[in-house]
Amino acid sequence: MSSYKEAKEAFVAGATGSSVGHVNLTFGIALASITICFGLQTRFPGYTSLAKKSPWTLFAIETAIIVIPCILKLTLVSESPGLLLLHLGIPAGIICLLPSAPTPSPASLQYSHSNAPAAYTTSPNASIPIPPLVSVTIYRAYTMLLCVVAILGVDFPVFPRFHAKTESFGVSIMDIGVGSFVFAQGLVSAIPLLRDPSQLSRPLSSKIGPSLKKASPLLALGLIRLIIVKVTGYPEHVTEYGVHWNFFLTFGLLPVAATCFHPLFLRFPMPLLGLLVTGCYELVLKKTSCEEWALGDVREGLIGQNKEGIVSFFGFLAINLLGHSIGTLILPPSPSHFRRRQKAQNPNSSTSNSSNATYLNPAGQKQSPQRKLGKTAIELCSYSVVWWVLFGVAWWMGGGTYSVSRRLANLPYVLWTTAVNSSFILGFMVLEILFSPRVPKQNPVTPPSPPIEASPISSPSRSFEGLKLTANGEKRRVSEEGRLSARTSEEEEAGEYLPPPPKPAPPALKAPLLTEAINKNSMTMFLLSNLMTGAINKSYETMYASDSVAMWILTTYTVLCCAIMWAARGKKLINL
Repeated sequence: MSSYKEAKEAFVAGATGSSVGHVNLTFGIALASITICFGLQTRFPGYTSLAKKSPWTLFAIETAIIVIPCILKLTLVSESPGLLLLHLGIPAGIICLLPSAPTPSPASLQYSHSNAPAAYTTSPNASIPIPPLVSVTIYRAYTMLLCVVAILGVDFPVFPRFHAKTESFGVSIMDIGVGSFVFAQGLVSAIPLLRDPSQLSRPLSSKIGPSLKKASPLLALGLIRLIIVKVTGYPEHVTEYGVHWNFFLTFGLLPVAATCFHPLFLRFPMPLLGLLVTGCYELVLKKTSCEEWALGDVREGLIGQNKEGIVSFFGFLAINLLGHSIGTLILPPSPSHFRRRQKAQNPNSSTSNSSNATYLNPAGQKQSPQRKLGKTAIELCSYSVVWWVLFGVAWWMGGGTYSVSRRLANLPYVLWTTAVNSSFILGFMVLEILFSPRVPKQNPVTPPSPPIEASPISSPSRSFEGLKLTANGEKRRVSEEGRLSARTSEEEEAGEYLPPPPKPAPPALKAPLLTEAINKNSMTMFLLSNLMTGAINKSYETMYASDSVAMWILTTYTVLCCAIMWAARGKKLINL
């Protein structure tokens, strides 16, 4: 067994990776799979009804479209992902050429106060609901799916070595997978700040304790994993994080470290803070002996034994902060929403409290206004271009692909991870915009009068009496004719006006149900896959498996993980 352990450790070590273009092409396969799912949803009305009529049939369809290509692109067709992309692109194109399912006319759409336009009130502690974003749901689910396939697949010869984590420098699917996990964590960590921006101005002493308490399950899992690995003699790759450190410890401590930046969030843009962290860390690596020490073979003392995990933490912290910045951009109703509220929380800012808006429907219930996905996509595209340009500069100055180091989480790695993830989300968002149903242009339907004070429409053409909400919450009547020329989009977003009721919207595009199920219990799936990977490796010598046996084991394991998430959809199994 000892000789197998040593052979296994040598088997997973020494990888040099592939290329940036190859990784990008691999991610393109995900976009093709989701295009097919969206096409089926919008072209065949009976597709979504399968969720109630025959849920396991829908599971089989989405597994064939999403899961199987994911397994194939990491194994049998790894060296020619373009071929798989072509095979998925042809049916995707054919489906898209089919006419869309008939969209209900405005007259047939039922208007209710729950989908009525959102009004605004102002409050120092205002908060808004953050409904799920289809593109983010798919992005997080697909990132988890890649991780699940890779953590077991890497133990088989059918999984090419250029997909494995690189030893010191280079790029690979598993390298970007680690960074994507951290980026996604930062992205969803923005939700509490969006719901309650006043958290930024609270004393750190009141937040560090709760943050540590929330991180304690992950830290406990990290310690449990350490004990199990050492007791059972499980093969380990020491140069990933060190002798005792592991990813659970990094993942658990990152939110605690990010909390320490809350006071700075009030005064500086989040992208700038992320760049400052990675820039200062890169200076330490290059201007001192830190890089040489971290990559060297000498391991003295507890810190020296875990030098990779400790040193790379600063790079992963930068990725987490940059994930925060993208989250505050794409999750709220408009991309500028958080910036306005950020200024309102800054004691040195002259921004009025109208930036702190609570959104209410006519029934008085909290409601998030309709997202401006087009504006969000444009701004996210701009950020993606910036990250790719910065990565290109760092890549060129560092000497190419082998300037990127996941082991160090250095500046090129941080920029590459941010660029790839921003672009990946942007791709899903563009698909969401393209496939979202639209109401045919017809005579608008006047909705019933809401239960809050409002004036009747005296003329169907131009005269509408709306409500103006002042900074202290006072409602004033303002005629539509008198304010059309003066009203700006910024005033409307800031909560100064209650706009006239819009046309009722058609049913929203939904993420594939399998991605919703995985996203709902992503941490449960991660823990389950780790346990199953350990059990398979302890009971079977995976590195000697033939390709056919490996594919059978890997497919069964992945589909089983997905099936458990599918069966538990709608339920939160583990809340970490």
